[in-house]
Amino acid sequence: MATTRIGLDRLPSAARAAVEGHTGPSSRSRKRTGFNSEIAARVTSASGTWHIKGLRTDHPRAWTQRREAAIALPLTDLAPDLHRRVETAGWDLLGFESLNGNHADYSPASPSRPLTLRPRPRPPSPRRPRRPRRPAPRS
Repeated sequence: MATTRIGLDRLPSAARAAVEGHTGPSSRSRKRTGFNSEIAARVTSASGTWHIKGLRTDHPRAWTQRREAAIALPLTDLAPDLHRRVETAGWDLLGFESLNGNHADYSPASPSRPLTLRPRPRPPSPRRPRRPRRPAPRS
């Protein structure tokens, strides 16, 4: 199920203010591609560049946003750092450090393939976050 993507400018003013409370006023914001978040943007401000993503708290897949936030905390050596999580005005928003790069292309002749298939050193085992229970589907 694809999710309709909107720009940060369409967030309620309280949610935009919460983002700017962390990033500072943005000088530039670019909507990013993807399928899972209603908001995904690369935001540049005087304090740096951030990847902001989010879902409405009543979205059917809101549990995935909570799971991503829980998993991101112990994975500091493997994934972008999660700097902020804000729940306000009906939105759950995550603020990650922004990395340069592109989505991996797994097609046979892709230049991404050798990089994705190369073994990585095993990181130390992080403490497992407490898993929130996902509600069972209703019939």
